Amino acid sequence: MSQEQKKRPPMTEEERQRRIERLRRERRRKRRQQAMIMRAAVLGVLILILIGSIALVSVQVRRSKAKKAEEKAKQEKLIQEEEAKNKQRKESIDQADVMAQGYDYDGAIELLKSLDNYDKDADIVAKIAGYEADKSTLVAVNMNEITHIFYHSLVVDPERGFAGNDSAAAGYQAAAQSYEAAKRQNALGMLSRANYLGLECSWLSSVASYKTAELEYTKAVENYEWAVRGLIVSK
Repeated sequence: MSQEQKKRPPMTEEERQRRIERLRRERRRKRRQQAMIMRAAVLGVLILILIGSIALVSVQVRRSKAKKAEEKAKQEKLIQEEEAKNKQRKESIDQADVMAQGYDYDGAIELLKSLDNYDKDADIVAKIAGYEADKSTLVAVNMNEITHIFYHSLVVDPERGFAGNDSAAAGYQAAAQSYEAAKRQNALGMLSRANYLGLECSWLSSVASYKTAELEYTKAVENYEWAVRGLIVSK
């Protein structure tokens, strides 16, 4: 032992207790510091984990949205391509029907066969079979033996096409007005008997002309309609 330790008087019980209490407080303070440091470290790690999780989720969400947008674009493209094919199919069928009506069965069949996978389409296969069947019924004709070909003129609106009684209708209306005026004048004694009879005869003549024109018009329309149906044969 050193000289100073030898000279230091022994601690009393109270001093010894105070020193023990001071050491305990110091240990508790250190433990609290260590606990605070540990909690801060754990909190920091949790914060980093949370930030990483949020970033990962954000990246996954963006990737998911991009993937969905890409799939949607592909689906829309497929739908557009399918609609375009259906439109082309319908237009080709309509055009083939028009060609077949003109007896161009070869052209109609060739047009339908130009469509993709036509042999897997039951409707198109049936159309082609029908065209081939109709084509088989055609009979070759010697054009040198045909001396006369006649086609009836087609009129879109027969009522307007055969409207030739306008002048008769105008004359009828004018005569009707004159006759009505003559009847009023005759009732009032303002017109002689001879003049009244003359206007009445003119009125009756206009009525006959109008009715004749109306019958001619009706006859012309009926003849046209019968001719279009092929029930009138011109030689």
